[in-house]
Amino acid sequence: MNIVTGCALTALLTLGTCTSELRPAPPPNDTFIVFCSDRESGVFRLFRMDADGRNARALIPDRSKPVAEHRNPSVSPDGRRVVFERIDSAGASLCVFDLGSADEPTVVADSAGASQPAWSPDGTRVAYRHATGGIHVCAIDGTEHVRLSPASAQDRWPQWSPDGTRLAFSSIRDGRENLWVMDANGSNRTRVTNTDARDSRPSWSENGQALTFHSTSKDSGKHDSILRIGVDGRGRSDVHGGSSLRDAYVDRNLASWGARVRKDSVILFQSLRTGNAEIYRMNADGSNVTQLTSDNAQDDMACWAQ
Repeated sequence: MNIVTGCALTALLTLGTCTSELRPAPPPNDTFIVFCSDRESGVFRLFRMDADGRNARALIPDRSKPVAEHRNPSVSPDGRRVVFERIDSAGASLCVFDLGSADEPTVVADSAGASQPAWSPDGTRVAYRHATGGIHVCAIDGTEHVRLSPASAQDRWPQWSPDGTRLAFSSIRDGRENLWVMDANGSNRTRVTNTDARDSRPSWSENGQALTFHSTSKDSGKHDSILRIGVDGRGRSDVHGGSSLRDAYVDRNLASWGARVRKDSVILFQSLRTGNAEIYRMNADGSNVTQLTSDNAQDDMACWAQ
């Protein structure tokens, strides 16, 4: 069983991009999507739906009062479990939930602020942003916590390379948020972008040689775009952007979706173009936009799974 994970892109797309003749080929029948929605409880909770947006249902019953919030899911490589942020009155913790079980989620990191988890390609580890601001890694059973970067660097949004040997992340270590890459043990930190824009939420290409990411300009319009750049810092180019875009979240682990399921990568993202937050997908070049959800709730942070 193969898996693709991804955290969604949030974008305000121009109208008229999505037509029936431009719809991408449907994913395999056993592919589904895990996402976050406030449609039932008024706070973000984990849901799943079919790859075409049908049959959405809540994943985890919550017996806590008030209801805990769920954010930033990342699905295991075998497609059986999901790690996510659980936020309640005590703070944020990372939890793992068995997608085929009714059991309560298991806490793997409870540092009252652990966030932005990313499951490793070999299924044994989770990289995450520590409450203090650095990137940490732990075993999936919650043991062997290792700090990879200092809190002072304000590193965030870690994402594993397809072969698991490197991590891409964004950092505000020099006062501006740019993309960096380091080895999986925290060594050989290398800057990838160096601009006045805010570059964040990187995702690897299937060959491990490029990153897709979200960039916010610093001009008065706060223009947002989905961009791509080589890991060597060359070839910065636009995938989908312009004055009408904002708050884009790049599909996490886009590499696995392209390499294991289709020859062309598919990005999940959230759009406000209808006036409400809904989940869409598009090809990696920005074409073939397809709306997947349509309701009055806020739908976000979607992940491919198979």
